[in-house]
Amino acid sequence: MIGDAPHNQERDDSTPAEAALKSGNFREALDLFRKATPGSCDGALLLRIGVCQMNLGLLADAVVSLAAASFLHGGAKAPALLASVQLELGDFAGALRSAKVALQRDPRIGIAQQVMDNPEVQRLSREQS
Repeated sequence: MIGDAPHNQERDDSTPAEAALKSGNFREALDLFRKATPGSCDGALLLRIGVCQMNLGLLADAVVSLAAASFLHGGAKAPALLASVQLELGDFAGALRSAKVALQRDPRIGIAQQVMDNPEVQRLSREQS
């Protein structure tokens, strides 16, 4: 599963949405997360929605959710996943920016390092140095 379930001890892992996410039923999880808190600006919730969207192939939607989650949530996972989606969409400059944010927040985040290892991202990084 792409992204796996984000870890957040504040969340109740026994909710139907969390159970659907953990079991890989991303469509159900996405629907349940959206219904649970319509219009919410919770970074952890937006991260979960973005993970569902990624796994469903809704990459443009995932960019929006993960970008918002990156802004609202101080962790490294949202910008790392955002970088991964941007890379998949061919947005190498966006992928580079997001991966740098993720690595600043946590230098050990493997997803962001994988993005940085992409030859096109490396070329852009060298040009910016």
